[in-house]
Amino acid sequence: MALYKNPFHKKGYQDSSPVIATEAIPIIYKGHEIYHRIKSNTPGGNVFDIVKDGTCVGMNAGINGAKQKIDLLLNP
Repeated sequence: MALYKNPFHKKGYQDSSPVIATEAIPIIYKGHEIYHRIKSNTPGGNVFDIVKDGTCVGMNAGINGAKQKIDLLLNP
């Protein structure tokens, strides 16, 4: 099980927590971990978390978007 900090946590939002736990196996991309934390059949319902050094730095609806976000983080 992976645990990582969630700086996007909002106290008043349902299902938001300061620490995220997932059983997903990460994909490593350019030194970041990408976890497919929520799997859905609904378009836009998937959630891929981008994690660096134990902290979530982004959440995307697709794996390609997550990789693009990492590329932007590395080359602003």
